[in-house]
Amino acid sequence: MLLTELIKKYPQQYIAVAHTQKTLDNIIQEATLIKVYPTLEDAKNSKEQIQAYMKRYSDFDIVYGDYEDYVATRRRDVKIAPTEEKLSQADIDQLIAALQ
Repeated sequence: MLLTELIKKYPQQYIAVAHTQKTLDNIIQEATLIKVYPTLEDAKNSKEQIQAYMKRYSDFDIVYGDYEDYVATRRRDVKIAPTEEKLSQADIDQLIAALQ
């Protein structure tokens, strides 16, 4: 499924994906939906499940349902400061790296 479609379907949620197809500038274009975490708290409470996904899928990723934030972070040309209500894509990437 196209990432833009996933984000439209699950706005402002944390979308776990695998089997990703990326563009040359590291933007996920298509992916298979694994799980949707409605809130950051839900994702935090699913640490063991996320670690299992990371072991199972070499291209596992979590994308926050805000396409502009995602693209800006992956292209590294615009930095958006995280708020208390959400994590930026860069913050999510750091959390995934810390879990490995």
